[in-house]
Amino acid sequence: MITYSLHSSSLSSLAPDAVIFLENAMHPDLEWTTPHFGVLNEYQKFFIVKGGAYPVLLAKNIQDAQAGFSHLGTVRTLVVVAPDLLCSIDTLKVIDDRFSRYSKAVSVRCVGQWSEEVLQLFNCKQILKTLSVSPPNLMTPQIFAETFASLIKDDAVTLTVHNKKDLEVLSMGGVLAVSAGSSNEPRLLTLHYAGDPKIKVLVAGKGVTFDSGGLSLKRSDRMHEMKFDMVGGAEALSVVLLCARMKLPLTVTAVVPACENLPSGTAFKPGDVITSYAGKTIEVLNTDAEGRLILADALAYGIAEYKPDIVVSIATLTSSIFNALGSKIAGYFSSDENLAKQFEDAAKLSSEYVWRMPLHSGYQDELKSKVADLRNVGKQRCDGIFAALFLKQFTGDIPWLHLDMAGVAWKDEAPTGETLLTVWNFLKRL
Repeated sequence: MITYSLHSSSLSSLAPDAVIFLENAMHPDLEWTTPHFGVLNEYQKFFIVKGGAYPVLLAKNIQDAQAGFSHLGTVRTLVVVAPDLLCSIDTLKVIDDRFSRYSKAVSVRCVGQWSEEVLQLFNCKQILKTLSVSPPNLMTPQIFAETFASLIKDDAVTLTVHNKKDLEVLSMGGVLAVSAGSSNEPRLLTLHYAGDPKIKVLVAGKGVTFDSGGLSLKRSDRMHEMKFDMVGGAEALSVVLLCARMKLPLTVTAVVPACENLPSGTAFKPGDVITSYAGKTIEVLNTDAEGRLILADALAYGIAEYKPDIVVSIATLTSSIFNALGSKIAGYFSSDENLAKQFEDAAKLSSEYVWRMPLHSGYQDELKSKVADLRNVGKQRCDGIFAALFLKQFTGDIPWLHLDMAGVAWKDEAPTGETLLTVWNFLKRL
């Protein structure tokens, strides 16, 4: 028999809407009395106390607690109290999936011996979701940059935001072409964390805040989900921020072009030839293959400016990855065997599923164009491979890993945050 009521000045100071206590979570400010009764056993996995300032859920572990989440009502600030063994990323994953999946307004605060890494990983995942979950009219490229800037005011990072005029000076032909059809001007975000300079990493992320496909228009039935086409960019920024907050001994920079791909009288067209930042000309045969165009600029710019030892690109790049691997496995490509092995190990440690895809040289001729240096789509149905081969043209001989997470970035019209933990564990072990 468990009986208690709460008298906790420190918990009350957190102003919770609800509190979750996991087994043996004996906070020193708790006073156990007898107004409420409940029994925890194999038949009753959770116990709810109501009637006080906020509802309380008591359970043996977070898995048992899930069944009681619906009894907590509307939650904007949730306090979780847990014993040492349950202060884990797995506990926060479950809470995250339930309480902050569809809303950026939920704040989760933790009491107990939570490691700094677990808490910062959770916080950075919330930043990723905050950037990803908003309707596209409320997350334009400008708002994307402003929102992220507002979330990192106290962090040891340098954020630079380039506007359209800056991009014109830089001759970023890919970003300027893709954004030409929208009245919302593009931005280029660079987030720099100056840790140990012995290892320098560039993380380029795709930040298309809405992708209609441009003049090569997408199907209408699922077009509304294309607000998630910037998850790769949000993940790149979030993982660099996590590196800074955890003071990782490396220097890492995120480069994220943010833009919209829309049809209009000013939009770029199939048949256009554009000149990328690297000086390579590209024949546009499909305006819906826009992510590789802006990433080409981001990769070339990041390599020229920051001289990295390792390059990573992250994007919801191709539907062909989803067709090949479904919604539970992310695809990745790598030009370096050591990087591939390290990434596989990081995924296993993170309990996330990835699958290495081939950079097959037999498709290299697909890149050739009669009117430009490159074409932006191939003739085969293996567009994921073609897109990776295309990006490789802009990375030179630097060890490079490309993550195409189009199949796992969102589920049931909500961002998942999938692969953030894998990328973090990968960077942490370089």
